[in-house]
Amino acid sequence: MTHFKKHQKTLLIGAVCLGAIGLGLIWARPNNDKMTIVPTAKADVGVLKMSEVLPKPQLVRYVSIENTKITPQEKQKILKQINNIQETGSSTGGVLTTEFKQSTHAKMTYRFGRKQPLSFQAVKMMSFLPQGFVLTGRQYEGQKGEQGFDGIYQLFENPTTKSRLEITQTKLAHETILIKELFNENVDGTPIRLESLSDKQGNMYYHGEFVLGETYVVMNAKGMNLPEFMAVIIGLLSQPR
Repeated sequence: MTHFKKHQKTLLIGAVCLGAIGLGLIWARPNNDKMTIVPTAKADVGVLKMSEVLPKPQLVRYVSIENTKITPQEKQKILKQINNIQETGSSTGGVLTTEFKQSTHAKMTYRFGRKQPLSFQAVKMMSFLPQGFVLTGRQYEGQKGEQGFDGIYQLFENPTTKSRLEITQTKLAHETILIKELFNENVDGTPIRLESLSDKQGNMYYHGEFVLGETYVVMNAKGMNLPEFMAVIIGLLSQPR
């Protein structure tokens, strides 16, 4: 893993579920075989369904911004994000956007809603979180299909330290192209989009995005230090895929 820049102007976090911050995602859709750019921080990504007799396809490709077929306007937006990450540690230039915006609603749906099936195997997060964290919020993402929902948002909090971590896991349903310049770190061969920033009170936030098997993961943390946040990421990536 390359050396992550600590405190350049303001370091990032961005959207997880989670409130993420502009992702430059592109994926192939069956509509006229066009490539569609999705400038969202949340990961609306998905997987190719294939027969068991066929070799497993490559779900994700990392492509340079210069090799993508996007409009000049879209390119400029992503280039600005890349420049912001390099100069400030955050794709938003240090501005909080959607971090923990879902937390209140997720707490309500967790308390009064019922557990729903998922169309994929989500990682059991409690195995990787620091001691003291408990699940306090849960919200299902996308439309419920025959096998269940394709995404889940979870909020974990430590009532003693007031630390928080939110994570969204989204099933990959299409071959997905990611802008490689946005992924500024590497953990055991897995590209990571790692950002950090602080709010007006000086509280640090960390943001991470990466592909885990057949799911796209977006995480935000508040009140955790960088080693703790990275330990969670490393733990998740250690899972069989």
